[in-house]
Amino acid sequence: MGCSLYRLNHPILTQDDATKTIVTVNVLIYRQSSITNTILEGFIKKFESFGNYRVKTVIYNANGNYLTLKAMAQEVFAQKSDLIWGMGSQAVEAIASITLKSKSKTATMLTNVSWETLSVLNEANPELKEYAFGWGGSYDWPMRIALIKKIIPRAQTILFLHRDTKLNNKWIIEMHETFNQHKLKIVDLNLTDEAFSLNFIHEAMGSIDLILVVLDHAIINMIDSIIAIANNYNVPLCVSDLESTKKGAFLGICPDILNNGEYSALIAKKIIIDNHTASATPFVELKDWSIKVGINLDAIKKQQPGTDPNIFFLIEHGFIKESSEHESIKSTEMIYV
Repeated sequence: MGCSLYRLNHPILTQDDATKTIVTVNVLIYRQSSITNTILEGFIKKFESFGNYRVKTVIYNANGNYLTLKAMAQEVFAQKSDLIWGMGSQAVEAIASITLKSKSKTATMLTNVSWETLSVLNEANPELKEYAFGWGGSYDWPMRIALIKKIIPRAQTILFLHRDTKLNNKWIIEMHETFNQHKLKIVDLNLTDEAFSLNFIHEAMGSIDLILVVLDHAIINMIDSIIAIANNYNVPLCVSDLESTKKGAFLGICPDILNNGEYSALIAKKIIIDNHTASATPFVELKDWSIKVGINLDAIKKQQPGTDPNIFFLIEHGFIKESSEHESIKSTEMIYV
């Protein structure tokens, strides 16, 4: 089947592990990345803190192949585990489909997907909440716009990179409306084929003040090429993960990925340890709830954001927190890369 065994903290079960309760977690991922690894790290550390537990994760990584993903989804259910975990939109859809057909008794968690996707899934399949639980993320766009305007004031026309699917177009519409209300123009680019998409990014550069990237595993796998384009055209790049900021994006407005893993462990505990039912553990929306702001100072000369140097000091010392009306930005911390 091509799945890979991935024990993040425990490559070998020790004699001490013989006294622990082994919790096996089968994880389905469309494409593995540093983000999924960090989420798993947070999950394992948090879950093992609940008591005498050792977590063994088995990763089913489809490497970006949808047919492989569907086949692996069947295998995830066929192999015995304490928890089935669909991570990311493609994996969530595949796991949800089999869950509804099989009515599996195994604890099933769906995460790292947009809240709109989960909402649509639940509206179309009301019985899903009887068998699965989890969380969906959403963006606090007014907060993000406030940060972009403060840090990159010249940004008026923004190239927005995303991958639209049949389930998540609602949040994109709402995002466009919010940016329009703030008199910012959005040029929308739906990334499908990588080479094809990169050509379109090149063509758009003449009229763009900022490239904006959302948190998506497939786009993150293209980030080196996107950074190269931003540097070549002196256009600032704003991303949603710190790893991409470290690689060369000027600005990162980033959910704390480790916290996402820890939160996943908290809700999994309710089912696996506390013996709650899925129906008693409703799906939860996480809306930009813990944000870190990353600034890559090396990218200033290459991407020329036009930022007032004093703004870094003001952000670091709470100016943004004190002047913002947005709840999630209160947890912002400045990270220089």
